[in-house]
Amino acid sequence: MFAHIITVNSKFFHSYQPIFLITRMIGLNPLVYQKTSKSYNLKWSWSFYICGCVVVTFFIIFAFYGLWVFLNENRQSCTSNYFAIYDFCELEMFGFYFVLSQAFCFKMTLSVLEGFDRIDSVIPPVNPKSDRKCTLVFGTVVTCAFLFGMGFDRFTDNKDLDKVPLKEYPFYPFYVIMFGFQMSYWQLVFFVERRMKLLNRMLERCVQKSGDDDEVVFKVIKAHGHIHDVCDRINSLFNVKVSLVILSCFLRLVTDLYMLYAAIRKSGNVAYGLMQLLWISIHLGRLGIILEMCHRCERENQVTFNLIFPFFNGTYTGRDQERAQRINCDFSTFFQLKNFALKLTQKKLRFSSFAIPRINRSLLTTIISTITTFLIIFIQFSSA
Repeated sequence: MFAHIITVNSKFFHSYQPIFLITRMIGLNPLVYQKTSKSYNLKWSWSFYICGCVVVTFFIIFAFYGLWVFLNENRQSCTSNYFAIYDFCELEMFGFYFVLSQAFCFKMTLSVLEGFDRIDSVIPPVNPKSDRKCTLVFGTVVTCAFLFGMGFDRFTDNKDLDKVPLKEYPFYPFYVIMFGFQMSYWQLVFFVERRMKLLNRMLERCVQKSGDDDEVVFKVIKAHGHIHDVCDRINSLFNVKVSLVILSCFLRLVTDLYMLYAAIRKSGNVAYGLMQLLWISIHLGRLGIILEMCHRCERENQVTFNLIFPFFNGTYTGRDQERAQRINCDFSTFFQLKNFALKLTQKKLRFSSFAIPRINRSLLTTIISTITTFLIIFIQFSSA
């Protein structure tokens, strides 16, 4: 399995490369690539994987030792001990799992990349430079926001680096892994959304014109099938991990909102309150990275259905010929589009993960309502 080599076209790789290189440095994509005349070959790299596992194992041991020291030094402070244990179980263990599981995800990763290459072989990307620019801008914005948040957190929490608890040193590297994973997920879903937009533009031109449209319709139907396959593979590849990230964001939002409430009510520390507001914004942004792009893909899929909805009207009758003429469409093209409309009702493009059937904006409403419930419970317990 690890000897398998996947070939992708150069246009796709140039768009994929920026975030791929960032995530590879933190142990999430241990692949090496080799350029050929018009494509790139990707294959597994044991050196990158072993190096990533060694580094993340060192940090997890360091984090465990720092937690042990912190608990021994703060035996009387139950609240801070609970938060320290929570940080270790949630952040450090998740990051360790993300890096270690790369060997088990290799086959599915190559399958996703191969799926994108199949899509591009049917409908080549029109503007890959724009895709690359978007990934570069996104990666830069996320990295800068992350660095600013980490710097402000460190400055506000403790200005003297000599007094920083040992348990907090691995905290930031593991957050880098979490952000890198989310950037990788965003990138693949973004590529799906861009190809859905291109497919919809082709389909719209096909519906509006008649003549030599059979070939275009065939390409659209075939490309949509490949896009649906890629979507299913992305769901399989990131199945449990996306659920863990969403769970992490949910728990962090609950705890940070409660700590903000406690800071306002008791200490009145403005800097600490600003730090909690910053963390709340970061975790909302983490949710937005996942939910918004998945929602945009669902919206593009709905656009596809709306474009061919006039062709979906019961069984085939003699009136199909008249309706095809009325919307200025060749009858054979009309027949293919009607079949495509029937398939769309059975195959819906949506992103999901373990225990989450649909990942879109509606999930944010559910999360916020649940956070409100938990927050009210915590406030009542603290007031009792």
